[in-house]
Amino acid sequence: MIFTQKWIENAVKRVLNCKDGVISDKDITRIKYLHIGETFDNEFFIQMSLENPPLPFVSISGGDEWGFCCVRDDNLKNFIDQTIEEEKNSTDIQLSLGLSSYKDNEMREYAYSNRAKRAWNTLEKSIISDTYYEEFEDDAAYDTWYEQSQINIAKDIVHFKGVEVLRINGLVFDGFNVFKELSELKVLELVETNFHSISEIQELKKLEQLCCWLD
Repeated sequence: MIFTQKWIENAVKRVLNCKDGVISDKDITRIKYLHIGETFDNEFFIQMSLENPPLPFVSISGGDEWGFCCVRDDNLKNFIDQTIEEEKNSTDIQLSLGLSSYKDNEMREYAYSNRAKRAWNTLEKSIISDTYYEEFEDDAAYDTWYEQSQINIAKDIVHFKGVEVLRINGLVFDGFNVFKELSELKVLELVETNFHSISEIQELKKLEQLCCWLD
């Protein structure tokens, strides 16, 4: 397989311990947790684990979003239908549940529970992380590199076909087609993530959890 980003390829080889330097399609399906995108310091990052993430999924290291910006079951399907109606002609789409009327009291209670904290702490110990940044003397060259990286990193996500929990920060997608390729995906988090079309957004209805918010 060919990654657009060499630093992502190297990080994958490290988490899979690829001694021969070759990443097979079978090997990469061992990665079950993927958190990828941009940091608030304008670096790019990747976090991966081979462990099966706990479900329902909650990250204690964040803010309140897992308690207030998540939908499941009928709420998830209704949110997607509402988004299709509101964004069907849009070319700049950012999904967010920050101000939504969808309530999931059970999920909210779980997000603040000791059980969720213990589950996250166990998974966190297995996560391997890497970051990437390039410096440019010319601002225009930096902006071009940064914007292209947001697009290319998004394209590389399609290789992670075994991922069950996918968390994306600040990337740019043409549509939602990539999620059609991730047959094992159960939980998706989208933070400050842009889509140019609602094409294939119906794929999100297969999720067990959708968490999306804007900073």
